[in-house]
Amino acid sequence: MYWLLSKVSITKTIHSEHSAYKVFVKDGVGWMNLIKNYESWFENLLDTIQLSEETVFVDVGANIGQTMLKVLSRNPSVQYIGVEPNQKCLSYLGKLVMLNGYSNVRLFNFALSDQKGETSLLLRFDDDLLATTSPSFRKYTNYAKKETVKEITGDELLKSEEIEHISIIKVDVEGGEAGVLLGLKQTIRKFRPIIICEVLPLHSKSEEVSDFRHNSARQILDIAKEMNYQMYNIQTISEVKSVNDISASLEAANYIFLPADKFTDLRRKLHLV
Repeated sequence: MYWLLSKVSITKTIHSEHSAYKVFVKDGVGWMNLIKNYESWFENLLDTIQLSEETVFVDVGANIGQTMLKVLSRNPSVQYIGVEPNQKCLSYLGKLVMLNGYSNVRLFNFALSDQKGETSLLLRFDDDLLATTSPSFRKYTNYAKKETVKEITGDELLKSEEIEHISIIKVDVEGGEAGVLLGLKQTIRKFRPIIICEVLPLHSKSEEVSDFRHNSARQILDIAKEMNYQMYNIQTISEVKSVNDISASLEAANYIFLPADKFTDLRRKLHLV
């Protein structure tokens, strides 16, 4: 079945409530972009935030454009910055940008973390779109391939690009979220953006994976407290005050971080106050 799907090449126009956009499937890549209402929680959140032409959206773990399409279909004037270490994903993203004529997009082929250098991107198979740089992210997985990718802090990348404002940072990097946020601390202090981040459920059959997730969640909570951010689970609308408050459900693994002194209206709309 996978072999057959990998041979299909199609281009399709998707009509959403906001605008139409084009997606394509080639060499087995792009199928996820054909699924309507994928991550509806994120679409609802974007509608509540109400993106404007002043919005600067940083997407860490841009993958094949699922987030980019949702953002730019709502407002193509948004400044979108996508960071993705997987070269296959980045190549697809570049073609997707050209296909839709997006002019306010910048794409970068890096793994963001809290250090600069090189790291290994672990893939289960050649076309793995859910590759990870965190060896403890999955325990019972045989990685068939390892690629060396450039690693950099978000602070250094965004400073080098002379970014003057950041509105929203979204982080979904298959287990490396804590390292990404640690490498963005200067940026977060300076711009006080909305942060949307995946935090995986703590429980796992593997003690190694469970320890990894506990440590990651603890680091993320420490960063939020240090920066005076409040952290809420998006699905349950509950404030997270300790590691034990992390959702046990994979379906509720997404969180929003808001500066304690900003976004009063957004909190009200999201029923957080």
